[in-house]
Amino acid sequence: MLPDLEIKVLFCYSPEVLANTYRDLSQLQSDNQELCQILEDIFQNNIITYNVSVLMVDNIEVKELQTQWCLHFPSLTSTQLNYLVKSPSSPSWYKRLKFGSLPQDLLELQNNAFATVVVLETVIQDSSIVGVSAKIGITNSQEAFIGIGRSLNIKGQLTCVLDKILLAHECGHLMGCRHPRGTAGRGFDNTPGNNHGHCLLDTSGNIVVGTIMSYARDAILYYSNPNIFKYPAPYQNMPCGVVGESEAYKTVNNNVQKLAGIFTP
Repeated sequence: MLPDLEIKVLFCYSPEVLANTYRDLSQLQSDNQELCQILEDIFQNNIITYNVSVLMVDNIEVKELQTQWCLHFPSLTSTQLNYLVKSPSSPSWYKRLKFGSLPQDLLELQNNAFATVVVLETVIQDSSIVGVSAKIGITNSQEAFIGIGRSLNIKGQLTCVLDKILLAHECGHLMGCRHPRGTAGRGFDNTPGNNHGHCLLDTSGNIVVGTIMSYARDAILYYSNPNIFKYPAPYQNMPCGVVGESEAYKTVNNNVQKLAGIFTP
């Protein structure tokens, strides 16, 4: 019997989320619960080292989240911040930020809720939903933060598979997984290692199908694994990974305990 592992997710949302993208808190809670359930289902199908459960512990409004959200993502440029979390009330707010560590009050929220992963939700100008992880490969629980930007223009965000696996994708980054290798550009990562996602491209270089760590709109609910054949027709005979390159399932199995706040030397 596999040992049990519980991942506790705390959602912190800015007032702009309810004001601009959701009719009420119950709808937001429902979407967040769905993200957690999908994450649990994915872990049940991909992880052989633990019996993983995912619990949504709470949804808390944080009034200053527009600023605090970005303080924990220092690798983002001001241009990217402008795209991801441009505030309706203060379009130039990001220019005043001083990048640094996570504010103490958010750490206290995490500790008080006994949460092992914190999701910071705010608003964006474009797209339907955008995610970002604090880091690729966390080393302590204070790095287990994910940002979600929800569109100002669409009410009810989970419209396609790519939206629904957002939490699994960003948790993949926290565990050490990367985007597929490929032509330089958004959605590809040529860093050495076997921890990449996997995707298949058409003749124009567009992603037609891929695993969780890809930007495939209808990604399959698996981390890259060259030993499985889960792609839909007409790609059902293609492996979902390449040995030595896209074996993210190994990274996930080796590091999932970090999402439960368990860190070993």
